[in-house]
Amino acid sequence: GGAFDAVCDADAALRDPADPVRLLPRYDPGDHLHFDDDGMRAIADCVSRVLL
Repeated sequence: GGAFDAVCDADAALRDPADPVRLLPRYDPGDHLHFDDDGMRAIADCVSRVLL
């Protein structure tokens, strides 16, 4: 095994495929840096998928 039990690629879960250096607009509360509650849910979903 590796050093980790699982890896969740939060960047892939939140990035805009049309502009990979930006958050998907639905997760961007407007500052283009942090993500909103829906973004947190997207990360939680990612973690759930890789751990369950």
